[in-house]
Amino acid sequence: EIGVAHLAGVISLVAGLLMWATSLHPVRKRFFELFFYTHQLYVVFIVFLALHVGDFVFSFAAGAIFLFMLDRFLRFWQSRAKVDIVSAACRPCGTVELVFSKPASLRYSALSFIFVQVRELSFLQWHPFSVSSGPMDGRYHMSILIKVLGTWTDKLKSIITDVEENKTRSDSDQSHTGRITASIEGPYGHESPYHLMYENLILVAGGIGISPFLAILSDIIHRIEQGMPCAPKNVLVLWSVKKSTELSLLSAVDAQSISSSVSEKLHLDIQAFVTQESEPPLEDGILECDQKIPSIFVKNGAAMSGLVGTGDNFWAAM
Repeated sequence: EIGVAHLAGVISLVAGLLMWATSLHPVRKRFFELFFYTHQLYVVFIVFLALHVGDFVFSFAAGAIFLFMLDRFLRFWQSRAKVDIVSAACRPCGTVELVFSKPASLRYSALSFIFVQVRELSFLQWHPFSVSSGPMDGRYHMSILIKVLGTWTDKLKSIITDVEENKTRSDSDQSHTGRITASIEGPYGHESPYHLMYENLILVAGGIGISPFLAILSDIIHRIEQGMPCAPKNVLVLWSVKKSTELSLLSAVDAQSISSSVSEKLHLDIQAFVTQESEPPLEDGILECDQKIPSIFVKNGAAMSGLVGTGDNFWAAM
């Protein structure tokens, strides 16, 4: 009599309960893919909720749902493109470095992050990574660092190492360039450059957590070199790593290339602490990651799109 569809309500309730049950911490931690795929039921939940409550009640939430669906559509449209990978390399310290092609018009901040999809691994999984390159490092590329910790990252490393080995044996890039098909969402992140607003900065990181700080340091150094507004005068970096091989990640910030004009305006102090190493390779001057790292180039046909995220102010405001 009041226009409520009970079957639709039951279906919506079941979908909601499944999403809730798989989002519990023990389930999400041990079975992340189950948690991820189950949450695609949000479409079923919304559609049958609308059928259950009727037009009048659903109209109260229609505006917010419309904005959500618009955001999902724009992200889907942006992520359809296959992005060229300028460089893909596996560092001996257990870190994968990916450098993506981007258009010169796409702007991002040192605090940005992107979502990455590798279709050879999964069509549905999108993983967020902090940008490790500063916005002034290059007009046509953007890089990220990925620590190999789980199944997805381990498979990604295996693909890159297999392509490197095959390329070494065949001395040909053409037969293996399609092995990594990557798509990008973003960049997202803070529009306000908080790292440029304070005279004294203390950056504390552990392991791969140094990645966004590399982008911050690069941004500060480039701004001082080019005479752009930059408040930081003293920067202290406290970095804890398990093995000394991880210290090679600091090569992204080439201290020897810092000009005298920058060193006069910026006091940069990087203190690294190695916590799990029985032998003293650092004292002996031995650093395994100093060797040249082989990399591969993957051409997928396009640079990343700046349709959404910090690259486009209009859609960022939306």
